[in-house]
Amino acid sequence: MSIKKIKVHNSQQFLDDLKRVRDVMVIPVRSKAYLHVSKKELRKEAEEVEIKYYITDKIFISVRDVMVIT
Repeated sequence: MSIKKIKVHNSQQFLDDLKRVRDVMVIPVRSKAYLHVSKKELRKEAEEVEIKYYITDKIFISVRDVMVIT
């Protein structure tokens, strides 16, 4: 996984946020259920496409930042 390849499609803020969050989740459009994704898988995908995401702390009962991929 190359940071240079990731920066072609995504910003430095994406990399900083990815380091900061504890979990990465995906929310499919139809099911509205959150699915866990590993950071390693997300970095690999980020080398090829732009990742659209937001950060929230409302998913788990214990307050922790989660990156949600849309």
